[in-house]
Amino acid sequence: MPCTKLSILIPSFKRHGRIYRNVLYFKKLVERNAFPNLLPHLQVVIADGSPAEYEEAATQSLLSLVRSLSSAIDITYERHPNVHFFDRLLWLSSQASSSLVTLLGDEDLLAFDSIEHIINQFELDASLGSFTGRYVDIHGFLNNHLKFSLHEGWVDSYSINANT
Repeated sequence: MPCTKLSILIPSFKRHGRIYRNVLYFKKLVERNAFPNLLPHLQVVIADGSPAEYEEAATQSLLSLVRSLSSAIDITYERHPNVHFFDRLLWLSSQASSSLVTLLGDEDLLAFDSIEHIINQFELDASLGSFTGRYVDIHGFLNNHLKFSLHEGWVDSYSINANT
């Protein structure tokens, strides 16, 4: 795999359907050759804290989908049954192979059109502390129409003194 520019960390608990949708989203991006300069440089790590016996069939389907993507994108799904949320966050952060990390909710989808821009901004300005790009807030369906809103992001800048 090429060098990782962004690690996407996803904690989850009893939400296999949402994780499956998220992984399927990545698969569709790969199949369509969308963002060819970005996808090979992403790492996706999923930590599922669901109980061991929870939806075993759904877990197997999810694992199969993850395996089908593993040659195109660096993606890992790992079960951590009954492990506390904060311990899963600690494990997720220990798995990040990039200095740029985003924590993604298991029900959220990234708006990839802004990710390349964000990575470039971090590479150009070391004082950036956080940066969020555009994101889509999905409200649900009404009369068979998907209702959503598109939001613009924000930037936080702060200096880091290595001597302190």
